[in-house]
Amino acid sequence: MNEHGVDLFGEPGHDITADDAIMCKQAMRVLNTTYPGYRWFIGVNSEGGILFIKCLDVSTVWAYVLHLDKLRTDPTLKRVRIAAGELLERASQRCGPARG
Repeated sequence: MNEHGVDLFGEPGHDITADDAIMCKQAMRVLNTTYPGYRWFIGVNSEGGILFIKCLDVSTVWAYVLHLDKLRTDPTLKRVRIAAGELLERASQRCGPARG
């Protein structure tokens, strides 16, 4: 479990590269800074080249999938903020700090 109380998981049977683990930690930091109070889950499939984001307050099933190669060229991880905002908006949740 990381410092934000969220586990970092890869796909079963697939290893997570060190670079992708760092990317996940950075993405989690962005999510907890931009949208504090929500419970975020970040998963990665290094072999498949994807990172997926879930907001556990919204759904344990639905995820937003991002391609790792595009995130590597996005130093501020703006795509992560946009993806998380989309998840919240589609669930009619507040884009910003969670309430209560």
